[in-house]
Amino acid sequence: METKEMLKTRYANEIIVALLFINLQFYFGPIYGRFSKGSCNNPTVYILRGFMGEISFAEAFNGAMVVVVAHIAAFMAYFILHVELGEAILPAGSPVIAVGSQREAVTSEAVVAFLNFLAFDFAAKTMPKGVQPAFGALFYCIVITVEKCKYSCGYMNPAVVLASHVVWGQTMMKSKKIFSIERILEAAQHEANRPYVYGAVLGSLMTAVVAKAIDMATSVSSSGVVSGSKKSSSSSTTTKQKKKKAETTTKTRSAGGAASSLRKRK
Repeated sequence: METKEMLKTRYANEIIVALLFINLQFYFGPIYGRFSKGSCNNPTVYILRGFMGEISFAEAFNGAMVVVVAHIAAFMAYFILHVELGEAILPAGSPVIAVGSQREAVTSEAVVAFLNFLAFDFAAKTMPKGVQPAFGALFYCIVITVEKCKYSCGYMNPAVVLASHVVWGQTMMKSKKIFSIERILEAAQHEANRPYVYGAVLGSLMTAVVAKAIDMATSVSSSGVVSGSKKSSSSSTTTKQKKKKAETTTKTRSAGGAASSLRKRK
């Protein structure tokens, strides 16, 4: 009993982070990434792709809404199993609520999203494909461990937060029917969701701005190198042409001199 209680209290956070890493590394990265066929499990990714110009904002919105509906459906399925199997087998969940103020929570979520997107881009450009999921999972776990749930817990996924309020926010919602549009709309308007939505948008926007700035700097640098190369090539070509012309002139003069000398002798 003492060991069980110690695991629940003293090592609870370590166990959760370890399980999260295992899930991200061995399921989400290789399995979901392989069979999802390009779809995303996080509306924040669709927001980023919209800001980056990879997809239209209409496509980004539609993709984000699909993810939100999928999360709500998954949470509802868990709730049904929880009711059928009981608390001992499937314990009840709770709505996600940021600990910090609205400003602190928005900032925390934005920074978490920004850092993780940069880390993912770094891994995609510098690491073998098989290593990327492990690096992404490790980096995310490090970030949320540093954050320690002081402000927002670094969920970086507004769909999870909204679904948690729809299913587990009984005491916070006027509508008591979980399987109803009214409940979903009420949960969506709840202020507890705002930091996670605003943070996702802000973090995606920050990432897009930095990415565009890096692309512009790289493009300018590349064009400068190409321009310098062209000038060097043009200068080299001009020098060769002048040298060839001088050699031709010298040969002509030598031939003319030889002919004149022959005429004099005659």
